[in-house]
Amino acid sequence: QKIVHELSDIYQFKRTIEFDETKEQVYQRIGVILTETFGLKDFMLIESGKNNINPTVVYDASILKRNIDPTCRALRTKQAVYSDQFKNICRSCGEVCANYVCAPYVISNDFELLLSITATSNEDLELTKSKLPHIQNYIDAARPELVSKNLMEILKISSTTDALTGLYNRKYLDEYIEKALSQAKRNGIVYGILMIDIDYFKMVNDTYGHDVGDKTIKALSKILRDNIREADTAFRFGGEEFLVLLYQCDEEMVEHVAHKIRMAFEKTPIQ
Repeated sequence: QKIVHELSDIYQFKRTIEFDETKEQVYQRIGVILTETFGLKDFMLIESGKNNINPTVVYDASILKRNIDPTCRALRTKQAVYSDQFKNICRSCGEVCANYVCAPYVISNDFELLLSITATSNEDLELTKSKLPHIQNYIDAARPELVSKNLMEILKISSTTDALTGLYNRKYLDEYIEKALSQAKRNGIVYGILMIDIDYFKMVNDTYGHDVGDKTIKALSKILRDNIREADTAFRFGGEEFLVLLYQCDEEMVEHVAHKIRMAFEKTPIQ
């Protein structure tokens, strides 16, 4: 009866997440399962990309707040790590708590989850370890949906982002501008608009080649990001043309930002 009940719960969980729209919603559901079904009280769910680049917390139910260290043994080795395996087996986790479990789950070739659980005692640690096979069943059920939603996310980013500069592309501008205009009219928001291109860019390409031309475009893209606020949005409009929308911006500020970008670019050496 216990097995049938667990299988029923996992099936219901799988059916529910099939209709969730994003990875974040799936993570929230996993967090609720870990809290309510398995009684975990102090844990984090961490998403890690290929080669452990920029691991990020996707569900945080930790009591002792801590930064994610890419040198965490479980992240590095892709093997479960228990604090009672060996004294000081993982320094980054051991600095936070004496009793812990870190269980990695490979979702796809370049995408994994790490469940980091802190225990209050050795007995609590043993109890937590006994729950891991059952937790694995839920992660296995979630894996196809997480892979699918992750691919959709990557596809959306690649379709709206310029590959060379990392800025939004013209396709995204077409989608964004309609929402921005209607919101601006409704709320009385004023946008400043900068249209930017690079002087003598054809001469750069003809003289030094397209690789140096690409370096020049990337240099300007970085300057745009460094000199606008988070609320502002920069786009690669095409070729060496860029467009920047400055949120709630008066005429004087537009001119100030334009000159700041121009002078920063003028002083940037390009090899």
